[in-house]
Amino acid sequence: MKKSLLIILVLALSLLTSCTTIDSDDQTACDFFEDCGEEFVSVSDFKTDYEALNGLKNKKDKDYRVITIPEDNPIVYSSGEAIESLVNSHASFYLYVGDPMCPWCRSVIEMALKVAKEKGIKKIYYIDIWDDEGNETFRDKYQITDGELELIYEGQESYHKLITDWADFLKDYTLEDDEGVYDIGEKRIFAPSFFYVEKGELKKFVEGTSDLQKGAYDYLSEEILKDEEEIFNEFFSN
Repeated sequence: MKKSLLIILVLALSLLTSCTTIDSDDQTACDFFEDCGEEFVSVSDFKTDYEALNGLKNKKDKDYRVITIPEDNPIVYSSGEAIESLVNSHASFYLYVGDPMCPWCRSVIEMALKVAKEKGIKKIYYIDIWDDEGNETFRDKYQITDGELELIYEGQESYHKLITDWADFLKDYTLEDDEGVYDIGEKRIFAPSFFYVEKGELKKFVEGTSDLQKGAYDYLSEEILKDEEEIFNEFFSN
């Protein structure tokens, strides 16, 4: 009896692992195959990652906005390579690009998840833009040195592919100092960014922020929240 029970437990653990193991590229088997039987639930804890900064200050001594993420949120951690593969396979999906440390992201993520739930959205793929120290891990990063543009981090190949394919939707990447504005010469996926891809083609894109919000740390008034809600109601309606 004990041996039979052990065999059952081993089999159950094997099945669970097959649907939750993340490889070195942060891609999951269930992202690309439909034989797992159930909707994939991200191993990484989006709620924990975002709420962990509540009550803390950033490097600029600014308070992180206190936010609450639902337990049953639809976020699935992904990677640039995984998203590129989904595009190439003509899949339809939602994508959010942001980071827990991004103040604008923290201004909109609660409303984005609220409206997504109301619209019955089951999965939103997610790409983090920074590591725990705030260093770029996905996008290019330039700085101005002695009046010249200097590339200090080269983004992933998949990032370059996405900003090329989605150029018509994206803003230009520029930097500014006392001498003026410098055009990098490429598009930029700013944070936050929300994308809807239908059969491999980008159909909708929003940053989700209200024009009424002038600063990243501003109090979110009823007017701002209503504006956000309208933005996401439109975005998640397909």
